[in-house]
Amino acid sequence: MGLALSATGLHVLPLSVEVLIQSARLPGEIHRDPADHIIAATCIVRELPLLTRARRLIAYPHVTTPA
Repeated sequence: MGLALSATGLHVLPLSVEVLIQSARLPGEIHRDPADHIIAATCIVRELPLLTRARRLIAYPHVTTPA
């Protein structure tokens, strides 16, 4: 996986306790997929934009998506 990531410039972020706690306490309404909760929480905790084609995550108003 390291070679594939280095070729794209992408990085794998470690899963932190802070992200896990935030994923269980997300504000507002979000669907029930725990993986999406972790993705949204990672964006919130790390103050990162969400890059996805997943409509349910794009619709979640507590994450920032690029225009």
